[in-house]
Amino acid sequence: MDSIRDALSSGPDTNETIVFLVGLAAFFLLIHVAARCFARERHTRDEPQVNYLTLAVDLLGLSERDRRDLETIARLAGLEQPAAVLLSPATLAHALSAASTADRNSQLRVRIEQLCVRLFNAPLPRPGLGSRRAPE
Repeated sequence: MDSIRDALSSGPDTNETIVFLVGLAAFFLLIHVAARCFARERHTRDEPQVNYLTLAVDLLGLSERDRRDLETIARLAGLEQPAAVLLSPATLAHALSAASTADRNSQLRVRIEQLCVRLFNAPLPRPGLGSRRAPE
């Protein structure tokens, strides 16, 4: 009985306390590292990018050939978002002129001009007509 009373009254040894605290800190560090790894995995999975051009083509009721033509001129013009060519006749003309330097397909130009008339009820602007500057 005396040995039990001595053990209870003296408390744990300092070495045992240090080992316990180090073990507890290692446990929490392991939990923290595991949580960061799982959170990083969820954030690194990219959601599929929305193809706005396809959505716009479907919304406008355009044909598959129109979509391919628009993708072609957007790719040749180096546009990051192909749907940008549908903003106005000027953006369509700019993309076509940038694409024309890489591709001399006259049938593509005719189809894009017809598409511009169908979409905007206006002919495709000629490059350089709308970009005049005021004299300095």
